[in-house]
Amino acid sequence: MISPKDTILISGDSWGCGEWGPGPSKYGAVHNGLEYFLTEYGCKVINVSVPASANVAAIKRLKNALNETTPDCIFWFQTSPIRDLRPYEENEELMPKNANEYNQIHKELLNSSYESLNNLGVKIHCMGGVSPLLDDINNYSNLISFIPSIIKMFGGKDPKYWIGGWVDSRVRLDPEFLTELEELSEPQDLLPKKWFYPDGIHPNRHAHYKIFEYILEQHK
Repeated sequence: MISPKDTILISGDSWGCGEWGPGPSKYGAVHNGLEYFLTEYGCKVINVSVPASANVAAIKRLKNALNETTPDCIFWFQTSPIRDLRPYEENEELMPKNANEYNQIHKELLNSSYESLNNLGVKIHCMGGVSPLLDDINNYSNLISFIPSIIKMFGGKDPKYWIGGWVDSRVRLDPEFLTELEELSEPQDLLPKKWFYPDGIHPNRHAHYKIFEYILEQHK
């Protein structure tokens, strides 16, 4: 059960930072989301999420934070595992060139992340953000498949491929795969605006509040 005064540790990418939109001076996080609601509830929140972060980096920050604190509960926002291959041009031999390779590499990278998380030796509540959690996560004793897909939680549809910098890099893709990527719907067309406004690709403060309520409900 989560109660006021508990220490909560959060790690992930921009989804762990809160709602995104145009701010006073530049585009960025305009509301702290889950961190804000947990803090208002009375918890001490340590949020080591970093925008555009890869899973490997988010796990490293979790490990470093655990060296300095013993939280009562940990939440991890999963992002696209392809980010782990940055810089893409330098790792071209590891990059997916077609759909089959993408699916295989996607799964291998996520299982590598799950193993690293599991080896931290503490229970971690995992949430599927930019990419949904794999069913494989249930094979790891310390990992809790808490929200398999935040997008599906709010009635959206997970993109088949989350388009990112890897598509715009100079890595050569098979022509058929490139054509498939070019014909994909934009994420903004797949995610419900009610929960992903104003930028269309990050859960907003209302969605984060629902996640907060879900946390309290599951920890009664």
